[in-house]
Amino acid sequence: MCDSDKPIFKVEEAILNYAEAACELGQFDQAAADISINRLRKRAGVADMEVAKIDASFDPNRDKGNNPHWSGEMPDYEVEPLLWEIRRERIVELMGEGFGFYDVRRWAKAPYFINRQEQGMWWSMDDPLYGQHQWYPEYQNRLER
Repeated sequence: MCDSDKPIFKVEEAILNYAEAACELGQFDQAAADISINRLRKRAGVADMEVAKIDASFDPNRDKGNNPHWSGEMPDYEVEPLLWEIRRERIVELMGEGFGFYDVRRWAKAPYFINRQEQGMWWSMDDPLYGQHQWYPEYQNRLER
């Protein structure tokens, strides 16, 4: 018997599981978005998902099933725009919590996510981050060397 107060499922995970399953079953509409994805977005201050606006041109960088790094027995497949957006929402919401690796395996999309050039922003020490630099004293000595 466990006497821990730790939750087994996070409510965010359960909501996203519902949204993804409903989409896979063809039952995800605006009402489903409002009780799942949009609840999470409201909490974060992000605009609501409008299902009617998600079409093939919604995200031009979505996986269209043409990954040049694809290998293996299972053929590559195109992810529908709505499902892609729900999966993107899941990746963002559950980032850093250990779900990503298993999600990518479950979706059979490892070549799409793993064999990609990392993108981000480059910062130099002279670039102001949020105004003035506020370094901790132990790091200031390293910067002045």
